[in-house]
Amino acid sequence: MNAYLIQTQRIHCERGFTLTEFLMASIITALVMLALVGVFIVGYRLYHGGTVRAWEQQRVNNAMERIADLLRPARDVKIYRSYGTSLSQTNIGAYLFAAGAGWSSGVYRSGTVLYFVPNTVTDNRATSTDDVILVTCVMPATLFCYTTRWIEITLALSDPRATNREVLRAVTSIAPRNVR
Repeated sequence: MNAYLIQTQRIHCERGFTLTEFLMASIITALVMLALVGVFIVGYRLYHGGTVRAWEQQRVNNAMERIADLLRPARDVKIYRSYGTSLSQTNIGAYLFAAGAGWSSGVYRSGTVLYFVPNTVTDNRATSTDDVILVTCVMPATLFCYTTRWIEITLALSDPRATNREVLRAVTSIAPRNVR
């Protein structure tokens, strides 16, 4: 009888997992890992989107400061539909021309790039190689609008990775000091 008790105790005291317990533990671990990876991916996308918007905001601020520095001392401000050899003046367009005492400069949108022209007198209008790039990834909604008292600038930027998605749109009004 002692041998029977020892053998039964050995059978009941063996340690380990059954196949069912192992499968259940594996499935639960896989679900927890899947949830953690999902949270990581969502967090990364939010972080990256915020970073892209912050960079675009800084680029917009730099462009708006350059345009404001151009317009504030100007004595004459004109807006044209487009930049090129044939200019037709309008109230809403993609080319902003400003002139002061002995200087003239401009800002224009060509495709997805916003350019700054330091000197329109010596500028070669056939090419943009001598112009300064202010901002890239500009959307067609970027316009200059001339009202009676100020110039309204709408600057829309797209995500560099997805060209059809607008990341940021900034609208500001600048009143030139010397324009009558």
